Amino acid sequence: MPVKTMVINEELNTLEVRVPIRWLRVKEKVDKSDLAKILRLTTLAPDIQKDLLLRKGEWVISRRMLRNGFPLEWRA
Repeated sequence: MPVKTMVINEELNTLEVRVPIRWLRVKEKVDKSDLAKILRLTTLAPDIQKDLLLRKGEWVISRRMLRNGFPLEWRA
């Protein structure tokens, strides 16, 4: 199993490193369901991610939202 793949987008001048979720789970010793919840946070806008991690703002996150996904329209 390849551990990682690098993708270079010269047009956007970006580099992506892709790793299999299974590899990440084993390497970081994280439970499968916990990793899925953490990965869902990556779909949020960067400013919301930062506020959540720093416990700022008025964002309300429930376990249900982490389990089921986030609404397309977010209300603070």
